[in-house]
Amino acid sequence: MEDIDRLCLLLDEETDVCGRLSTVLRDRAKVELSDPGIAKALEIGRTRQAAKDSTAKKDSAAGPTGMQPAPGPAPVPSTPAPGN
Repeated sequence: MEDIDRLCLLLDEETDVCGRLSTVLRDRAKVELSDPGIAKALEIGRTRQAAKDSTAKKDSAAGPTGMQPAPGPAPVPSTPAPGN
């Protein structure tokens, strides 16, 4: 596993590590963008997005959660309510 893959696995979406890390890297690192690196980043992103999408589809296919409407038509009162 590549270092960047391990780093991505360690990062948690709820922390601001990415923001702080990007600042440090911009200040201290000598960075070059390459087509293979960009392609790898896109591959990782697409794989993660596909996993999220497939998880969401599985959840929605299982059926709705929470309250559900009762079967059949709405009940009709046999006598009108007072004041009507």
